[in-house]
Amino acid sequence: MIENKTFVDVNRDEILRKLALDMLATQAPPVSTAIYAAAIPRYFNTQVLAVILSVPYDRADNLNQELQRLPFIQPYGQSNYTVYDAIRAGILQEWCKPNHKSEYLNINNRLAQYYHEICDSDPISSRGERTEAIYHQIVVDEKNGFL
Repeated sequence: MIENKTFVDVNRDEILRKLALDMLATQAPPVSTAIYAAAIPRYFNTQVLAVILSVPYDRADNLNQELQRLPFIQPYGQSNYTVYDAIRAGILQEWCKPNHKSEYLNINNRLAQYYHEICDSDPISSRGERTEAIYHQIVVDEKNGFL
C-alpha cells in the first residue's frame, strides 16, 4: 500500500523520528527503556507498562507519569497514551533488528497473554482488547495468530 504523503510530510516525519531518537539517547535508562517498550503496543497505560516492562504497578505508574511529560507522547482515548506515529515507526524498526528481535517477540507475547486474560475475564466489554490480543498474537506467531 502506498501512502499519500508529500515530500514535506516524509521529511517532517524523518526529522521528528531523528530528533526523538536523539532525545531517547539523553534519557536515563529506565525512561528510555520504557519509551522503547511503549512503542510496541498501539497504546499504553500504567498496567500495560507493568506488563511490557515486567515491573511492579507503582514503578510502572511512575514511568507512565514521566513518559507523559515527553513531547512525542500523546493521549490516546480517555486514559491511554501512545508514542507519536513517526517516532513509533522508527523505534519499531529498531526492535526488528536481529539483536532486539527476541525481546520484541517476548514483549508481544506478554501483551497477547495480558489482553487474552482481559478478554477471558470480561468477554462482553473487551472488544478492543480482543483486537489487541489478536494483533500481538499474530506478531508472535503469524501462522497460528487467530487460534
